[in-house]
Amino acid sequence: NKQAQLFVFAIYYTDIHLRDRKKAIHYLLLSSQNNDPQANTILGILYSKGKYFEKNINNAIHCYKEASNYGNSMAKNNLGVIYLKGIGVQNNVSLAIEYFKEAIQINNDILSIYNLARIYYFGIDCVKNVPKSIQLLKKIIDRNFLPTEVFLFLILDFDEEYKNLKEAQECRCLIFKKYSFDILLYYTFFKKWKESFNVIKNSDLEYMMSGKHVQIL
Repeated sequence: NKQAQLFVFAIYYTDIHLRDRKKAIHYLLLSSQNNDPQANTILGILYSKGKYFEKNINNAIHCYKEASNYGNSMAKNNLGVIYLKGIGVQNNVSLAIEYFKEAIQINNDILSIYNLARIYYFGIDCVKNVPKSIQLLKKIIDRNFLPTEVFLFLILDFDEEYKNLKEAQECRCLIFKKYSFDILLYYTFFKKWKESFNVIKNSDLEYMMSGKHVQIL
């Protein structure tokens, strides 16, 4: 069955003693053909990255949509990222928001919550809604996703309109407790602060808060 095929794929793909790319892809395709949503999501990732296949965003979108139809939240998030950024398609933030919201409804998908929070904070082709962004970020603050905690800290500590130093300090302590990483000292001593909005938007942690983490690839 499709679950067994996916399991065999995982063995051939990850086991250092049995690793066999051709066999792995063979079983992944079988599982995908049997409409396994996880298999289709993985296949979509491979197509979008051009790994083991020629890079093909249309094929990636097709695989993600097949998985999305079966309620796979990662596929919905990745579709949201594609339409948000206009990767191989016409940029469509409204559609991206729909996919993110659907993923959140399935299992409070952390990446989709984070993506939606960024859309609301920066007002990306929509009405800027910072309170909603903060609400979403707080919703996943305890789920061990550093970009969420960093982004929330930056808003609470440096956004002039929504600054909350008490909560920012709590967020800073949480980051230090989890990661032994003092986010405030990092910026204070190594990054010369600029105007608050640009600090948040243009920080060198932006890469952590965008493609690499947002779309699990």
